[in-house]
Amino acid sequence: YIGEVANVGSIYRTTSQSLQNTSSTIDNNRQAVIGVSSDEELTNMIKYQQAYNASSRYINVLSEMIEHLLTAMR
Repeated sequence: YIGEVANVGSIYRTTSQSLQNTSSTIDNNRQAVIGVSSDEELTNMIKYQQAYNASSRYINVLSEMIEHLLTAMR
């Protein structure tokens, strides 16, 4: 009986290791297909943030100019 329990334990351990390897392989393949680089994404986010900030400053300057023009026309 002890031998059977040990054998079943060994089978489960082997199955678990096989499933972990399969999971790792699938995850690696998924990452290869997705092709997302965290560094590249962070760089893009910073670039977009800077563009947004520049656009915001531009809009603020235009708003102030329009306000000054309207004030001068009164």
